[in-house]
Amino acid sequence: MFYLIVLMMVLLNAFPSFGSKYYVVERSRGALGVIENQTHTKDIKGLGDMNHAIVKYGKKYAYVISRNGILTKIDPCEDKTVSQAKAGKSSIDFDISKNLIVVSNYDPKTIVFFNHNLKSLKTINTGSRNVGIKFYRNFVISLLMDKNAVWIIDDKDFHVVKKIKNAGIMPFDAIRDDGRYLISFFVGNDIGILNLKDFTYKRISYGHTTGAILKIPHYGLFSVFGDYVLMPAVGERAVDVVDLKKESLVKKIKLLGYPVFVIVSPKKNLIAINYSGDKDDYLTFINPNTMKVVKNLKIARRVMHMRFSKDGNKLYVSDYFDDKVKILDVNNFKVLKEIPIPQPSGIFRLPSHILEGCHG
Repeated sequence: MFYLIVLMMVLLNAFPSFGSKYYVVERSRGALGVIENQTHTKDIKGLGDMNHAIVKYGKKYAYVISRNGILTKIDPCEDKTVSQAKAGKSSIDFDISKNLIVVSNYDPKTIVFFNHNLKSLKTINTGSRNVGIKFYRNFVISLLMDKNAVWIIDDKDFHVVKKIKNAGIMPFDAIRDDGRYLISFFVGNDIGILNLKDFTYKRISYGHTTGAILKIPHYGLFSVFGDYVLMPAVGERAVDVVDLKKESLVKKIKLLGYPVFVIVSPKKNLIAINYSGDKDDYLTFINPNTMKVVKNLKIARRVMHMRFSKDGNKLYVSDYFDDKVKILDVNNFKVLKEIPIPQPSGIFRLPSHILEGCHG
């Protein structure tokens, strides 16, 4: 037994665990709150208008885009700002490749390329609000919301190599899933599918929106589970389950309210959904294998966002009006801890390679 304990200690030292770390958008303070090992340790301030701010990660650094177009590079080891650049007046999304950062803007109607040191390299005027921006190999794919189009841009010389017109009415979000770029539309319950190998395009039409539209859903709002896409039905209290192989709606899961985010656990055993409107204090959980609701949980005064832990056993939840991030054990749906954070919104978990680099 003694030797077994010694061996276990050696293995633990050889493969250390660096705990968990999250950046949480603090809307009212223009900041990111730092949660490390379930404790609010610091705030990174001076980041701009943080309504719908997005955080993404490169090889060593974190980057955040504010709604008023401030792109910030952050040292995640020291949790401090390295540099900033102005990408636009109203920025909505961005993506990172090995060498580049690309930002999509509402205002001006542009796509802007930067290097990782935030030097501006190229601005492309699209004449449209731009969303759903994604890198794929040496290309950038972008949705032009006002032109119902998809543009494919070469990231070496920044020229548009293909324009897909009449892609669908008002595209507003996209997910890159393996060799597919999946598009959702604000008008009509359709899914656009761009084959990233040859850039061929088709659209699955499975219905039409008839309900009253409360608000446009957020970015990153839908999820892929195998060959199924779970789409919030715009203007309906439901999630549509679409079979990509059969190209048809296979189920409509009725919900308490109007869904915003639909996220799949890393364990692939649970789907979490939050709401806008009269049920924004609830979360709903679905079993993705049965596509049935397993739990409706009243947990907060307006759930703004949520993020699963790396192991999928916990869910970090933004309780906006109570100024807390709550940690939920999804195995028994009990709140494990409440962390004070002023007006928390988006929650972004730092990836393992960042944490390992900070402790290397």
